[in-house]
Amino acid sequence: EDVYAGEISFYRKVSSESSYDFLQFYVDGVIQGQWSGNIGWSEVSVPVTAGNHTFKWVYEKDSYVSSGQDCGWIDEITFPPVTPSYPVIAYYPTQLDFGQVTVDEDSTKQFTIQNVGANSINGNIVTPAGYTIEEASSKNQISFSIAAGSSETFDLTFSPASQQSYEGEVIITIPPFQQETIPVSGEGVMFAVDSSPQYYENTALLSNYPNPASDFTRIEYHLKGSINDQNAEIRIYNIKGALVKKVKGIDGEANFDVSRLSNGIYFYKLNGTSCNTVKKLMIVK
Repeated sequence: EDVYAGEISFYRKVSSESSYDFLQFYVDGVIQGQWSGNIGWSEVSVPVTAGNHTFKWVYEKDSYVSSGQDCGWIDEITFPPVTPSYPVIAYYPTQLDFGQVTVDEDSTKQFTIQNVGANSINGNIVTPAGYTIEEASSKNQISFSIAAGSSETFDLTFSPASQQSYEGEVIITIPPFQQETIPVSGEGVMFAVDSSPQYYENTALLSNYPNPASDFTRIEYHLKGSINDQNAEIRIYNIKGALVKKVKGIDGEANFDVSRLSNGIYFYKLNGTSCNTVKKLMIVK
């Protein structure tokens, strides 16, 4: 498998002649560990560098004596994240709300596209009526190219021409099959007023950026109630469902240092709230 740097883990059990018959584990033909005798189920983890690797388990037996069940077992293998060979993107934020903007004036917000695949990507972005990308030669469409492991940030401008609501989707297309959308909304008014919410009607776990993350990521959320009471706890779990970290969120966001966690897929959720949403986080270093 062509994988990101991380670790491979598995559970193993052995019942054999001690010091003679071995369960062995190899990476690229190099032995990483071997076990004999009577060993109950326990977990083994082995670091793996990025790249293409061959993983192999062997039960090696001599021809003289048999002891115990003369066997080795493996179970619950967790591989490092596989490097996608096809174009894959991550993007942030997952939605954009411009609020009220005076007719014939502009408001600009940014969104970022990150290439998390193994190859360069070429795609295009189409914006709905009322919205333009400043770098675009055409008013509502732009082509882009992003190298593997890189990202690009775009300026999206909302320019209402009349008093009305402008709702739609920014469509990001990566041929041949990936298409993502960012919902956008705004309202054209004659006189703009402060549309910042003072009270949230519900609790929501929004998103995190960057994702994948290498050193830190920011998790955003909002809690039902006053904007002045937005402190919460975010719980981080590994792919096996084990709790690995509790992160304190302040004023609707939690800055999470991922530098001490191994590469892989993790999940996070708000603790102690009615929100049951679970989001995925990938760590790639």
